[in-house]
Amino acid sequence: MTQDFYYIALVITLIFAIVAFALLGFMAKIYFNVIRNFNKTERKMRKNDK
Repeated sequence: MTQDFYYIALVITLIFAIVAFALLGFMAKIYFNVIRNFNKTERKMRKNDK
C-alpha cells in the first residue's frame, strides 16, 4: 500500500513540475515579446519626435 502511495505521489509531483515549467516558459515568452514590442514602439516614437 505504501509503495503505491509513493508512486502516485511521484507521478503527481512530476506532472505538477512539467506543468509549472511549461507555464513559466509560456509566461517568459509573452514577457520577452512584450518587452521587444515596447522597445520597437519606443524607437518609432523617438524617430517621429526628431
